[in-house]
Amino acid sequence: MQKKLVSVIVVNYNGRGIIGACLEALLRQSREAREVIVVDNNSCDGSLNNIQRIMKKYSTDYFKLISLNQNIGFAGG
Repeated sequence: MQKKLVSVIVVNYNGRGIIGACLEALLRQSREAREVIVVDNNSCDGSLNNIQRIMKKYSTDYFKLISLNQNIGFAGG
């Protein structure tokens, strides 16, 4: 029986101070069939660089990044 995939969507806007801890906590989860989709709402505080650094550091297929060129809000993200 195939395990069901669990998807977590993290919407970020200028969350440089907390996004790293959030993503690292998600990596520590024991669920194997998972993906983390990070939607960056055109942050201007360096969040995007922080997200990309973490993705590169852990080089895992769990993360997918959607980088928007405008802030479309939480519901839009």
